[in-house]
Amino acid sequence: MSKLQFAVLASGSKGNAVYVQPGNIPGFLLDCGLSKPELERRLKMIGKTINDVRGAFITHAHGDHYNMITSSSLPWRRNCFSLRLGIDYFNDDCKITHFRLSHGDCPCYGFRVDYKGMSLAYVVDTEYVPEESLQYLIDLDAIIIEANYREEILLSRRQNTAGLFGNPAARHLSNEQATCILSIINSPRLKHVIMAHGSSRNNTPAFAWNAGKAGAPQAEVLVAMHDRPSKMITLMN
Repeated sequence: MSKLQFAVLASGSKGNAVYVQPGNIPGFLLDCGLSKPELERRLKMIGKTINDVRGAFITHAHGDHYNMITSSSLPWRRNCFSLRLGIDYFNDDCKITHFRLSHGDCPCYGFRVDYKGMSLAYVVDTEYVPEESLQYLIDLDAIIIEANYREEILLSRRQNTAGLFGNPAARHLSNEQATCILSIINSPRLKHVIMAHGSSRNNTPAFAWNAGKAGAPQAEVLVAMHDRPSKMITLMN
């Protein structure tokens, strides 16, 4: 029996990283936005070390997703894969598909990981999911999806809606958008939903959890935190 395991090491404006392990070999990261000591600490919390990492796939070049100092200091620094559309293979059995997202003027990509009939998607830092990219979110076993803010909270604070950097809606998914996307892609196959990149000012874990459950009622819903890893989730086939 094959397995695909993953854990969100960190999620939010202070740093983002997801550890993915296909089978029993060393795995890889989706984003690497932590300092080296903090990355090592988070890996230890899920029973892993730097030696269990063999590369990273980076969504975009912002510092909370790509810590260049950390990446350049690690043994697998040459395996920090470049930002581009297309398909990479971590090994012969593990395919990583890059698809386009929308994050202001910064090129940004989501990822779909396919391994021996199991599929995981990673969608963060985007104001919407382009129609062309929805195809990569079909027939998933698990998804890590951004739920940055609750629209009602954002409106109540009367934040600036004109400038990119003053308006989360210009570059992030809301709870309500995440629910909508989950409703579109939902199927009995989808068993795990992780709500990610939540704002400490404009959201709460409870609101994010409710949004995930509304979009995929049958799935186990978790909320990724900025200060500690999620549990390790195991997909099996």
